[in-house]
Amino acid sequence: MPGKIEEKLGNLGFFNAEIFKREGKKYISEIRLRIINKENNPIANLEVKLFSSPKTSITGENGIASFKEVGLGRHTVAFSYQGQNFRKKLTLGGKDSYKEGSVQVPVFEIKAEKDERPWWEWMILAVLILIAIIAIVKKRKKGIVPR
Repeated sequence: MPGKIEEKLGNLGFFNAEIFKREGKKYISEIRLRIINKENNPIANLEVKLFSSPKTSITGENGIASFKEVGLGRHTVAFSYQGQNFRKKLTLGGKDSYKEGSVQVPVFEIKAEKDERPWWEWMILAVLILIAIIAIVKKRKKGIVPR
C-alpha cells in the first residue's frame, strides 16, 4: 500500500494510479481522501488542502477529494468544518522505494473530529505543574517569593 494516514482511518477500496519520477523525485499520479463527519456521513463541497506543496480540492457529494501528481513523502491534510480547523498527517510511500509503474492505491477516510490527547501528555502536564508548585512553596519558605 503506497500510503498511510497516521490517524484513525478506514479503507474504502482501491483504484489504479501510477508512480512516476520527475526531476529525481517520485510522485503518485493521484490520491483520494474521503472526508466524513462524526456520524460517518460524507462531507460534500468541503475545501481540502494538501501540504507540503499546497494543493486544493473540493469534495464531491461522496465526500472524496482528489489530488493529482503528489510527491511521495510526508504531507498534511487540512480543512475547516463547522468552525473548527483540522490537520491530519499523511505519509505516502514511506521507507520503501516504490518502483515506477502502475499501483493499487487505497481511498483513505478522514473523520472530522478532534483527536483526544493521549494520557501520557496529561501525565507530563500534571508532573510539570506539581514541580512548579513544589518550587514555589520551597521559595516561599525561604522568603524568595512574596505572598
